[in-house]
Amino acid sequence: MRKVRRLVWLGLATLLAGCAASLHPLCTEQEAVLVPTLAGKYVDEDGGTWTFTPGESKAYELAMTQEGELSTWQAYVTNLGTYMFLDLSPAPTELEKKVIEKYAYQPLHVQLLAKLEGDALQLTAVDTDWLGEQLKQGKLKVNVETTEDSAFVVLTSATKDLREFFLEAAGNPAAFADPTVLKRVK
Repeated sequence: MRKVRRLVWLGLATLLAGCAASLHPLCTEQEAVLVPTLAGKYVDEDGGTWTFTPGESKAYELAMTQEGELSTWQAYVTNLGTYMFLDLSPAPTELEKKVIEKYAYQPLHVQLLAKLEGDALQLTAVDTDWLGEQLKQGKLKVNVETTEDSAFVVLTSATKDLREFFLEAAGNPAAFADPTVLKRVK
């Protein structure tokens, strides 16, 4: 159990480094879309692999391997205007599902602006410095909770409000951190 939890958190920590998470997903199942060209195996600049496999109900199963450690995720693709986003959440094992039911654990969601061009998949997270500045200035149109030191931000607004927020943010290059570029493995 500890190893399983560690792997999930390793994947989450890798993905969340420098980005925000949300309590609610960015899309409903009806708003999710399938992108057939997304399926496949990609490698990042650190040698980690990201394998997207079509799953059930417009979901993708994402297997991430970083430093030899595997973590699994559920990924949904949604379009906001002309922008494509991924909504990722940890995919619990059967054992973890029992823990979730027993202890009411709520997995968080990570939203990434995605751009798929040929064999390159560019993923970009919201810039936490920008988010923090917007919060300080009272300009955020979504509800948030932060850790005491503001190092970790959780968006708590409903899906509809998150969609409006990310659509508006997508048009602002300052709202996003440097992208991670994944290359398809042939």
